[in-house]
Amino acid sequence: MDIDRRLHEAGHHWRQSQGPALRAPKLDTPPEKTPPRRWMTGLIPLAASAAVAAMVVGVVILHGAPASHPVPEGSTSTSSPTNSPTPKPTASTPPQISSTVTAPQPSNAVTAPGPSNTVALPPTVAATSPTRVLNVRPVDASGHLAAGYFVQQVVSGGCSPGSDLGTSAYRCSGTTNHSVYDPCWAEGSPAKSVLCLDSPWSMSPTRLTLSGPLTALPPPGPVIPPWGLQLANGLKCTAYQGAHSQFNGRAVDYYCGDTYTGPVVLSGIDLSRPVWVVQTATPNGAGGYTMGPTVSVSTAWNAQ
Repeated sequence: MDIDRRLHEAGHHWRQSQGPALRAPKLDTPPEKTPPRRWMTGLIPLAASAAVAAMVVGVVILHGAPASHPVPEGSTSTSSPTNSPTPKPTASTPPQISSTVTAPQPSNAVTAPGPSNTVALPPTVAATSPTRVLNVRPVDASGHLAAGYFVQQVVSGGCSPGSDLGTSAYRCSGTTNHSVYDPCWAEGSPAKSVLCLDSPWSMSPTRLTLSGPLTALPPPGPVIPPWGLQLANGLKCTAYQGAHSQFNGRAVDYYCGDTYTGPVVLSGIDLSRPVWVVQTATPNGAGGYTMGPTVSVSTAWNAQ
């Protein structure tokens, strides 16, 4: 079909229908024939083909594009080099490393404040087992030197009932050195000597020979606190004898290490739990004490 000719005829018919005012002036020379525009005839199928191709490409993009996922706040996502989804890990396929980098989150851990009072004590370690109680007695059931003990020295002196540390022990004093020995246990029957220990963990008693017979011990009285303590931090503490100092309304019952400069344990051992607990204090150098931490007791020694 000749599209140019048809358009020309349609325009000519329209001008004739508008009346004389719109008719083209008559020319002396016949109008030149416009050569047919054959190049426009080839554009129509090309335009149709381009439209169809565009529609096909659009459909492919809509159906083939991967669904987008929101990136969590605080994360940075890097694009994958291909559009294929990451395969799930299987027995034969190693797991893929995620390309999402998560920003470090603030820690929820709360650090407990340290104690306000600094004391000259080794680091406190909470006991994990119940407090062990040991009964100390350097003589056996027959009144002879018990196995594992060895006499260190021999002195002479006298004894009387009323040990500060045990209900079945004596308080004695040396004749020549005037030293006090407490606690001491009768050796043999009838006893002509006693065996005395200077600390609950000592295995070397002193034998004190008697100038006269021993006075019988009275019936056991109130329970006496332990003779010695070993704290969970390793410190060994021995009970004070005689007059006791006071601090913060409590008696100073035990000294740990050096008698005058080391930590002390105050009266009132907490026996309500399997692991005993004591309150410690430290000399402040001015004749008083500074309150220390409460410490677990790993071992206690009783003068039996």
